[in-house]
This record gives sequence, structure tokens and C-alpha cells, in this order.
Amino acid sequence: MNGTGGQSGGTNLVMNGDFSNGANGWGLPAMMGQVSQSVMNGQFCVMLQQTSSVTIGYPSGGVAPFPITGGAAYTFSYQASSTGNLSVEAKVGQVQPPYDATGADFMNESVNGSLSPITHTFMRGSTDSNMGIAFNVSGGPGMFCIDNVSITAN
Repeated sequence: MNGTGGQSGGTNLVMNGDFSNGANGWGLPAMMGQVSQSVMNGQFCVMLQQTSSVTIGYPSGGVAPFPITGGAAYTFSYQASSTGNLSVEAKVGQVQPPYDATGADFMNESVNGSLSPITHTFMRGSTDSNMGIAFNVSGGPGMFCIDNVSITAN
């Protein structure tokens, strides 16, 4: 099964990257403080009250991790918006400890009030079949939304 996302070309490794099936396959594996989530207007959004932090994680709910081939280039793209004073880290990494995201850990993403595309190219040194995505959001109060998440081989 393949999902849809923001990148055309190769097969998207992210199922439900456009949230057409609600939050299916996505979850909040870690949070601190008051955080709520919803899918609205086809976007997955988290609302942080005061100073909080949350991880939006994929895969979740029985969806299997995806494989990344070592030495191959991939494109990680998504659309995001935020309001308030929020810090955003996006990463493609292992779904189990040590959660290695070597080459695909993008700190301090530049996200503003309008839904805007963000694209990164990355490569891992070795093949790994237990990969996922984490959006780590902290600060607040504020709201962070994502849509059209995709990972494709170049």
C-alpha cells in the first residue's frame, strides 16, 4: 500500500501523508504539558498550551516502519504552518532506540503562519528497515500543522 504526500515522482513511503484517512498511522508517542491534536482541513495539527512539547510520530497504530536503502538519496517533503512561539525539529530515523537519524535530522525548521512546503534531501550510510518520522515541537502556546508528508527515493 502506498500513501500520498507532497512529493511527486517515486513511490511515497508514507501512507496517509495527506491525512485523507484522519490520523490513521500517526500518533503522539511523547508529550509534556497540555497538548491536544486534531485533523482539520486535511492537516494534522497539535495545539500546545503554555510551555509544552510533543512528538508527532509515524508510523503508529500497527502501521509498519518503512525501509531506507543505504547509499541511496531520498527526498523528505511536507507542508507545515505554525502560530505562536514554537520550535520545530523534523527527522527521519529509527523507530526504536537509539532512534538514529544520521543525515536526516533537521533542527529549527523555518515554519510560519501559512502552510508552506519544506523539502530536504538525505542519504543514510547503511540500509535500515525500521525507519519512521518524528516532528518534535516545543514551546507555546501555539499550533503546528502538517500536510502532504512524503519520503521518496530520488
